[in-house]
Amino acid sequence: MLFEARLLPVTKAVADRWAVISAQTQRKGITLANIDGLIAATALEHDLTLLTPNVRDFVGVEVPLVIPGKLDRF
Repeated sequence: MLFEARLLPVTKAVADRWAVISAQTQRKGITLANIDGLIAATALEHDLTLLTPNVRDFVGVEVPLVIPGKLDRF
């Protein structure tokens, strides 16, 4: 596989963080797709910044985001 060495597994720590993120967004009345929660949890667990044009998918999640083509962080 071309990207096998670049894949980050869903570990217990990632799953635990995902559970916290899911609970936090639910309390705020925000519906977060499972995959977006897992992506955010993985980024947070590995101290990464997400590069995505879909910032609306991460509303209510305190994960560092960068929009492609923009220098601003959200």
